[in-house]
Amino acid sequence: MKNKIIIIVVIAVLAIAALFYFLKVGISGGSKTLTRDKAAKMIMAKLEPTTGVVSYDQMYHAYAAYGTNDDKLKSLENAGLIKIVTEPHIWSLATLFLFTDKGQSYTAPNQNLSSMKDIILGQPSSVVVTGLTESAADKSGHNIITAKYIAKFKLTPFGQILSNSDERRGSYDFTLYDDGWRIGN
Repeated sequence: MKNKIIIIVVIAVLAIAALFYFLKVGISGGSKTLTRDKAAKMIMAKLEPTTGVVSYDQMYHAYAAYGTNDDKLKSLENAGLIKIVTEPHIWSLATLFLFTDKGQSYTAPNQNLSSMKDIILGQPSSVVVTGLTESAADKSGHNIITAKYIAKFKLTPFGQILSNSDERRGSYDFTLYDDGWRIGN
């Protein structure tokens, strides 16, 4: 008799625990609550490196194309990232720069033009969600929350010279589906 009571109590406790689990998490397994921490982790996974102006391996008049000045180009050359070359051109002298091996390591193929490269200015290092704002449900009835964030970036040598900020502010919309929250809709 005593064993039967213990078995009944264990079954009751397990049933209550299962009921609590499904009420808290939901039958689908997705959390119905979007926390700042969860949003920050999802944003961090989505962030890509910050890149500079699309550049050719050799670019004429580099200072004009980058909206920077000769001092910054000299700093890039002194850091061993580029080599500045001045060559005669049809009616004048042309300023070119070549990426050094060190500089090449901070470039990535451009997604739109295979003959061009992007200069990587920084890699994402952390995200802080500064606010969560719930919006009206979309046409399909899914809940939407907008997360505002500040992302910090670890600047590359190019970023240390060309960029004036190691952070980016932005926002993403999160949509609640049966399997949990997703960025976008």
